[in-house]
Amino acid sequence: MFNRDVSDKIRSLTPFSESGLIKNLFSWKELETLLNLRPFTNKSRFITVEDTRDEWLISKRCSYNSDWITDYNSYPPEVVRYFISNSVCYLRDCSRVNKSINSVCRELETLTNRPSDAHIYFCLTDNLGSGFGPHWDNQHNLIVQVEGETHFRIWGETTEWNYARVSEPRQQPIVDTIMKPGDAVFVPAHYVHCATSLMKRLSVSFPMIKSDDSLHQSRDWIEL
Repeated sequence: MFNRDVSDKIRSLTPFSESGLIKNLFSWKELETLLNLRPFTNKSRFITVEDTRDEWLISKRCSYNSDWITDYNSYPPEVVRYFISNSVCYLRDCSRVNKSINSVCRELETLTNRPSDAHIYFCLTDNLGSGFGPHWDNQHNLIVQVEGETHFRIWGETTEWNYARVSEPRQQPIVDTIMKPGDAVFVPAHYVHCATSLMKRLSVSFPMIKSDDSLHQSRDWIEL
């Protein structure tokens, strides 16, 4: 799937940006389907940048429960609609939502021997600022732009270990790019980075756990 240069950079944990790396990975229509399936709006799976989900539910006195529902920790549609209209959001545990995403996870796991997931990020407006702001993660990440444009910057490895969000570094970023559909960036763990949505945006992040002794999911794909 990846060319030799990209594969070598991922193996060596070298930050990079690459134009047109992965196309036709996912779609707004597929996201719409997921947001209408209750398991994908579970509290542990559906995340917002400003995490006031429970407080908002309490203030509006919304109920999770209804006849036939087996997942009582999932948000009802009216709550999901509110959050996707007012925040950058993402869905976790999405590595098997379609065959293409599952295949990327398989390739990354082959290259790094580290379990990979897929997180689907999206925002519906262009006035939500820089989302999570400058921050670092404990996982390595390959991030693929699906729709829209994102200003993406990567700085060096952080020396601030007590909190994931940090002040914007003063030095020039080592990656500074406007991501368009199909483009990708690779961010090693603990490298400070920031993604600023320039318009309605859809992207997929593939986090890879740093430890190489963690459990891997099966990547077998069921076909009927």
